[in-house]
Amino acid sequence: MKRLFCLCLLVLSTRASDKGPHEAVFPGVIFGPGGEVSVKIVNKSVHQRDITVQRYSSDGTARDTVSRRVAGQSTISVRIAAASDRPEFGWVRVLDRGRGNPSDVSITEEHSSGIEFTSITNTPVFPHPLSEKAIRYALHRELAVSLRDGREVERLR
Repeated sequence: MKRLFCLCLLVLSTRASDKGPHEAVFPGVIFGPGGEVSVKIVNKSVHQRDITVQRYSSDGTARDTVSRRVAGQSTISVRIAAASDRPEFGWVRVLDRGRGNPSDVSITEEHSSGIEFTSITNTPVFPHPLSEKAIRYALHRELAVSLRDGREVERLR
């Protein structure tokens, strides 16, 4: 009975971590002449991970996509070009799929101009999308507060 219970917990915890890709976003990345981005991925899990690195320009257009498989308990570095005809801000998105805990991800922006070399390390911002339930609660709460204050509220649909 004890083994069955442990097996059930193992299966449930594995399925909970396999619900979809883990996403890390690096906003404010500078793209310009002589630019490159190095993405460091540290997989502390014993399971392999599938990593997709995507570079987006400031208008939301996907510029580059690189996919790699990271073996369990290993570290890799992926380099993508951050060159652009005109300087602009954009972002880098890293999708991490696989069993177990997500990988640790960081990026280093590298820019060279003549004899000058600049390196900027960046850590991710993790998006937390709101659930439909959270949005309904916020709308209900706003409506209740507004009615109490005598203000009219436009409903969002």
